[in-house]
Amino acid sequence: MTKIKQSLYRFFSFVIVTILVLPAHGNVMAQTSQQIGDQEEVVPLYPDVSWENLGNVHNTIEIKGQALVLDGTAYQASVNFSEKKNTLKFYAPEYLESYGWIFRSDKGNELLYENKKAQYLLVKNGNCLDSQNYCIYVWQSTQAQAFKLPIAPKIGPVGYNKISPANGAVIPLPNSTYHFLTWTDALLPGFPDTDEYQYCVDQTNNNLCDADNWIDRESLYSGGTEENPEFNLIAGQTYYWQVRSKNTLIYANGDASAWWSFTVSAAVVGFNKITPVNNSIINRPLSTYRLLNWGDAFLDEGDYYQYCIDTTNNNACDNDAWVNRDSLYSGGDDVAEVFDFPLVYGQTYYWQVRAVIETDPDEYTYVYADSGIWFKFTVQSILAAPMVSSIVRSVPTDSYTNAASVTYTVKFTQSVTGVDSTDFVLSTLDPVGGVTGASITSVGGSGDTYSVVVNTGAGGGGLRLDFIDNDSVQNFQSTPVGGVGTSPGITIGNFSGQVYMIRNAALVNAILPTSRNAVVGSPVTIFSSVINIGSNTATSVTLSLNPAPAGTFTYYQTNCATNVIISVANPSVDIPGGNTIACFLLSFTPSVAFAATSVHVRATATNSASTTLLTGVNTWLLRANNVSVPDIIALTTTTDFHQVPCFGQNVFAVAMTNVGVAATGDITVTANTGGVSLPISVLIQETDPGTGTVIGDHILQNVLAGQNRSVAVFVTFLGCITFDPAVNRIFIEFRDASNNIVGSTSTAISTNR
Repeated sequence: MTKIKQSLYRFFSFVIVTILVLPAHGNVMAQTSQQIGDQEEVVPLYPDVSWENLGNVHNTIEIKGQALVLDGTAYQASVNFSEKKNTLKFYAPEYLESYGWIFRSDKGNELLYENKKAQYLLVKNGNCLDSQNYCIYVWQSTQAQAFKLPIAPKIGPVGYNKISPANGAVIPLPNSTYHFLTWTDALLPGFPDTDEYQYCVDQTNNNLCDADNWIDRESLYSGGTEENPEFNLIAGQTYYWQVRSKNTLIYANGDASAWWSFTVSAAVVGFNKITPVNNSIINRPLSTYRLLNWGDAFLDEGDYYQYCIDTTNNNACDNDAWVNRDSLYSGGDDVAEVFDFPLVYGQTYYWQVRAVIETDPDEYTYVYADSGIWFKFTVQSILAAPMVSSIVRSVPTDSYTNAASVTYTVKFTQSVTGVDSTDFVLSTLDPVGGVTGASITSVGGSGDTYSVVVNTGAGGGGLRLDFIDNDSVQNFQSTPVGGVGTSPGITIGNFSGQVYMIRNAALVNAILPTSRNAVVGSPVTIFSSVINIGSNTATSVTLSLNPAPAGTFTYYQTNCATNVIISVANPSVDIPGGNTIACFLLSFTPSVAFAATSVHVRATATNSASTTLLTGVNTWLLRANNVSVPDIIALTTTTDFHQVPCFGQNVFAVAMTNVGVAATGDITVTANTGGVSLPISVLIQETDPGTGTVIGDHILQNVLAGQNRSVAVFVTFLGCITFDPAVNRIFIEFRDASNNIVGSTSTAISTNR
């Protein structure tokens, strides 16, 4: 006789030790379904069966991580095997749940339930000890004893997350949505008396529950019954779902916006495996009851299903460990004495289902789901605790700044949620307290990257953004940054960011003239002014050219009033704060000829960033020639071309001196706005340097060596221009007959609106 047939004759004995006290033996009649629903304290006994009252019984049960010794009333009945299926269906979770009994655990031949009155119902079944019948044992608690027994600790699920269907999964149409959605335990305080779960399923991808249609649950799975589920699914439709605690509003996967989706395949299910979807990665469930689900093969009476799950990818059931089931989902098998199967974090599992069809006595045919193809799924590994990997300056990237606000970029080693301003603190240094009133104004981002905007307050000094670990920032497994901390002072994941030097010293500079045409081996000079707009002294200020052209660069500090040199070559100068100006003479001697090159004249201090490049303000257009050429020094005669009307015409003058050789052709004067579109039109005409009278157009003829000439620039405003001197400028260029720039200058413009 086969192993399955032999197992039918095994004797049944109760696994949990019971102590019978105050026996009150006798037969009782079962309650109707209406009685069960009306009175939760009435023990639910299957109708039309003669039950033996075993009296008051102590039972030790495991619930919520502890062992409880409870008093209760026990009953026992014997049914023949033809009645077995209906009896077991009566005690199935989907049936008892409709009468207030919430499923808590399944050990194969032992089911545990709980109701709102904190009563527990224990149902055990198996072959009777002294007959060929099937025995049912039902026990309901009355009150808890005053002591608890220690039990071996269990590894619980990591975090509060949705389990199945996996996010983005495409699944066949299930037979029922009862126990279809599953999630891990949030360990709600007072559950189920003061808080419970809610789930929502809809068809709109908006991270919201349409019509606020949240469904209350006192279990870790979706509800209803096999015949009347709480929501219907349509083949070919995509659904979105989320789970939360009802009163405390704790959302699964750590975020109210972390909705998951699944799509019901339009294909006919047939006898196929449904969930977990093949190749899916799932969170470790609290129980594997109903973890595996498959389609209906419409078996005849007496036929049944078997499933196998193992860790070997060999398309075979290791040790022939098939588990018998009369349902379309995984569970225990009291006959084979196989109960819940353990799952290990990070492990990949392979599973198959088959229908066992008896063709002749003791002869069976096996029909495998999905034409014999095994499915696999992987239990998500326990990730290492997330950490902060960097907090860096992003806007601006330079450490020295005069900005009213700065932005840091914060990077984590994993995607995390729960990041807000309470996770950061600002530290002042160099000197401590130099910056006052700084504050975090906003925190944004997602995944592993966040941006923190900081108002720099007042004063000058060092300012640093630090991450403070308070266990509120967590990954999707609810593991906090740095791991779980120990109160008080949770500091495992603390991290210090980069430092901004705020208004410590802030330099700006300008040069005149902005272009020179040099001869190889001969120096050309210009003047530069450097202003410290910061609050502290800029120390060891130096000047440099970037990029550095071929040649020798030298500079000297000068008296700003007389331009007399007052220093040695290339000095390091301290410039006090508060808009103090230092003046310099710059000299460059080219060593080879090169085409016109725009060079940034940079001023740098040991406690300040280099000056920002401003075209036409601190850029020097240098050109080196093997022979002498015209070299025009041009200056605008206006220092304030601002706050003019938005519409109308205004004029400014440009004076020029040719310090080079005479031009061999005409010099053409042109204007442009440096690539910025401004609502203006420009007309240039030559003027008499002495009287300002217009004497010609924008083409200068016979420009001699050492000669002074001038032009008038008529600007017609066709709209308003904002005040932005670094961007909104008019550039005046002098070009020779070969279109080389032999002189240039510029002025900033803006209107009064």
